[in-house]
Amino acid sequence: MLALLLAIPCYGVPVTASEHDRLASNRLAGTQWVLVSFVEGTTESALPQGTNSTLKFSAGEPPLASGHAGCNWYHGSYRVERDRLSFGPIATTRMACLSEATAQHEPRYLRALETAGVFEVTPGRLTISYGEGRGVLVFRRA
Repeated sequence: MLALLLAIPCYGVPVTASEHDRLASNRLAGTQWVLVSFVEGTTESALPQGTNSTLKFSAGEPPLASGHAGCNWYHGSYRVERDRLSFGPIATTRMACLSEATAQHEPRYLRALETAGVFEVTPGRLTISYGEGRGVLVFRRA
């Protein structure tokens, strides 16, 4: 009975914008994704054969994103504000790509992350618009 009385005053308390952002950020924290395709304009393109680009969101202050871009590993901070996702400066290792197609894919993928915008999480899927809405990265849950 006491627990019920203590819970009643909390019911209906509005969530502030900063609390909403924190909750949205936590929705990404602890998730891992594998890039499936790029959509640029109306054209969808698959990754080069044998290329694996990943994205992992970790909790913390600041929250960190990391992954494999195709040839190199990367990491950087990220921020969520409502339905928008942005990344801080992204640092990468500097290994040479053995595949020319992957060597062309990797900087394209990293530029897309650096210009991230609106994101959406649905069951098993993450989409991130980039380049002021000119393209979309499509991920599946790892």
